Amino acid sequence: MDNQSDVEAPRLLCVNSYNNLSCSSPRLPAPQRTLALVVLISFSACTVVGNSLIVLSILYFRQLQTRTNAFTLSLALADMLVGLLVMPYSMMRAVYSCWFYGSLFCKVHTWFDFTFTSSSVIHLSCISIDRYIAVSDPLRYPKRLGPSKVALMLVVCWSTTLAYGLPFFSGWTVLGIEQVIARGSCRDACPVVGNMAFAFTNAFFAYLIPLCIMVTSYAKIFRIAREQVNKIRANSAHVPGVEFSSSSTRQQWAAMRREHNATKTLGIIMGVFLIFWLPYCSVAVIDPIIGYQTSATSWDVANWIAYVNSAINPVLFASFNRSFRGAFRLIFTCRVSSSTYRNADLFNLKDSAN
Repeated sequence: MDNQSDVEAPRLLCVNSYNNLSCSSPRLPAPQRTLALVVLISFSACTVVGNSLIVLSILYFRQLQTRTNAFTLSLALADMLVGLLVMPYSMMRAVYSCWFYGSLFCKVHTWFDFTFTSSSVIHLSCISIDRYIAVSDPLRYPKRLGPSKVALMLVVCWSTTLAYGLPFFSGWTVLGIEQVIARGSCRDACPVVGNMAFAFTNAFFAYLIPLCIMVTSYAKIFRIAREQVNKIRANSAHVPGVEFSSSSTRQQWAAMRREHNATKTLGIIMGVFLIFWLPYCSVAVIDPIIGYQTSATSWDVANWIAYVNSAINPVLFASFNRSFRGAFRLIFTCRVSSSTYRNADLFNLKDSAN
């Protein structure tokens, strides 16, 4: 009898407050729930609209249809799906402390959540590899990273669909912690909890390995970039008062500036990604170690900090990449209706406009 009371004591008190669902009472009072809904809906809408702009820009403007932007397009698609299929339902769960959509869609939503967000990480690691080859071996870049290899890398980026689908729908992620989940959450709460094996496997393959790839690639890229800049400056230094000694040097410099501009933008995106995902990764790894004592509020905050990253990427592209900034300007001014702008020089659009 004592053992039974020990098991039942920690059970969360659930209140049947929504259509006979077993949920805890909302943590926020009504006015704060309304404000939270407005803020989170705005994040979701910005994520969908911003990443739709990235997709539209790459599909419409020929200058943006590069190998690197094949990964950028796929990354934007993954982020757009986060805003469309993940954030709205997570918003309702966070605000009302309840899951209204049934146990099956709970698994589907969790599958979408891990699939799309982890796919973003793998996209960024593939982009870092692409940038390293483009900067370190520009002459052989088209051959070393041909269409077939790009397609293969994109398949790897979306392999998370199967990688997460099987564990979630087979129940492997909660194997051994069923009683912990039952004691720590209401029946209709749809908690995002995984056993220690899943937590550490996910952290290793979905975050640690891609992180090592990205950091290594960009460290080498910035070293090579500095060497290239110094070499071009040295080649043009023998002409006093002239920055570039020939038209070929100017063309070489312009081409390198474009490559470095794209690399810098993607490097910033990588850095921001790591900052925004650090809270979630920390909570996901620490939670099993401390006996699944992390509060629902801590999980929600960590989740939404990570989600916001999907909304920020389009802002970073517009802020740090001249070509995308030019594309967005043409879209917002409705000049894309003219087919002449499809082949526009987006990188020098501001100069030509002036």
